[in-house]
Amino acid sequence: MIVETGPAPARRTDGAGPDRQLRCLARRGMLHSECQAIDHLRLATGDHLDLTEAAGHETAWVVCRGRASLTGQPGQLTAGDVVVVPVGSRPGLTVLSGPLELLRVAVLTAEAARRLPQRRPVA
Repeated sequence: MIVETGPAPARRTDGAGPDRQLRCLARRGMLHSECQAIDHLRLATGDHLDLTEAAGHETAWVVCRGRASLTGQPGQLTAGDVVVVPVGSRPGLTVLSGPLELLRVAVLTAEAARRLPQRRPVA
């Protein structure tokens, strides 16, 4: 189920370029789990995205298509690579060859999940 579509929170390194896209595929209330969100992002060559999260969230970014580099890391990310962003980490991603398609899976930390009431689907 697609919840919404809008511009991705990326910026151009060269100041120009095509639109970026973010599609929210699911949000916490739909999942009956401690997964906060699953999003699909499409970015263009030259875009830069800060892989930061809200307090209490950890994220896995899955590269589906294209090539990118991760700030401060050698080598390139290509289809099938996964970047795990723990709480407090602030890596940046730059698109080397686009379109770059990413899946973002954000989950609550174990500490944050323990503070929530138990959730169960309704039959």
